[in-house]
Amino acid sequence: MAFERRKMIDIIPPRQREEVLLMKERKSSNYFQNKKKGKKIILCGIVLLAALLFVYSSFFAKAEIYIKPVMHKFGSQIEIIVDKKANQIDLSKNIVPGFILEESNSLTKTFSASGKSIDEKKAEGIIRVYNNYSTFSQAFRAQTRFMAASGEIFRTPTRVVIPGKKIEKGKEVPGYKDIRVIADQPGEEYNIGPTTFSIPGLVGTPLYTKFYAESFEPMKGGYRKEKPQVTEEDIQKAQEEVLETLRLEGKKVLQKKADDNGFVFLDQALFEQIQSTSSSANIGEMVDNFDFSGKMSLTALVFREKDIEKIIANKIEENERIYLESLNYHWEVEKVDFKKGKMIVNLKFSVDLYPNINLKEIKSNVLDKNILDAKQMIIDDERVYNVEIKIKPFWRKKLPSRLNNIKVRINFGLEG
Repeated sequence: MAFERRKMIDIIPPRQREEVLLMKERKSSNYFQNKKKGKKIILCGIVLLAALLFVYSSFFAKAEIYIKPVMHKFGSQIEIIVDKKANQIDLSKNIVPGFILEESNSLTKTFSASGKSIDEKKAEGIIRVYNNYSTFSQAFRAQTRFMAASGEIFRTPTRVVIPGKKIEKGKEVPGYKDIRVIADQPGEEYNIGPTTFSIPGLVGTPLYTKFYAESFEPMKGGYRKEKPQVTEEDIQKAQEEVLETLRLEGKKVLQKKADDNGFVFLDQALFEQIQSTSSSANIGEMVDNFDFSGKMSLTALVFREKDIEKIIANKIEENERIYLESLNYHWEVEKVDFKKGKMIVNLKFSVDLYPNINLKEIKSNVLDKNILDAKQMIIDDERVYNVEIKIKPFWRKKLPSRLNNIKVRINFGLEG
């Protein structure tokens, strides 16, 4: 039964068989037609791309030519006159206009005293001196000694008179007077408490036991200690440091002003004026620190660097050019007058020179030339040391045929 089913399916009536064959022929014809059409599209794309590349390569090609010229060192010496009154450069007399730059600044700085001194004071106080000797008053001269019970000596700074004895309520009472005394020596050891005093000068006389003294309050103010002291060297060093700082800071400001405006600033053309100096402490004063203040004005006579370049260029042959980055100066100020604003400067210089190369002519000569031929033509020029050609697109073998598409530059850093 299965075999019979397959036979029934495989048997196609004649009419239907013709229709199937016709459909197969149509499909085969469409396939070849589509394939042929696809090839035409790809071919047209390739042609179009080639055309675009040709147009780009022909009309948008660019070339950059870098030329390193032959160079040689040149040096000379020129005397230049800088004059504030000059309005313009004088190439024949080497005169350039001068300009005045000014700067004023002030500074206060704290310094430590380096000296050492003994700071001391004598103790002092009040004692009551008694006269139990007679009814007559007794005078004691200045610097009379009074000795405390513990042995410390005090002196009266002035002459004193002690009243005599008195009769009170039928009895004799000693006369007395409160006087000021000062310790014989400085130091804390004289800050003694209340005590009794004798007068050593009366030893061996009847008055010794009749004249005596006592204190009711401690002696005060005695001390002795080492303290810093301002020396002459401290003041001198402080002044030097403050003025040097003012000088350096002022020069830094003037140098920046000169650089910002294209001026040449020389240390020898700098005039400084000390306007004031002061110290918060005097020599010998005992303080830990002291302040030193200073004020200074600086004036500089400067000139334009471009003017110097013009003077140097004036000494160069017409067929040569200066490589400015190689320019090396050495200045010597021979004479300067700040009042007149005039200065004579001896200039020694060295610079690299290179021949004048007509870049426009080179550009015209290499139009549409083969890269290797163009390079050889340029390098054959005795003024040229080396050449490098860069071209876009990279596959081009020739330089562009349009002048605007070629750039020629001097390149001093080119290797070779």
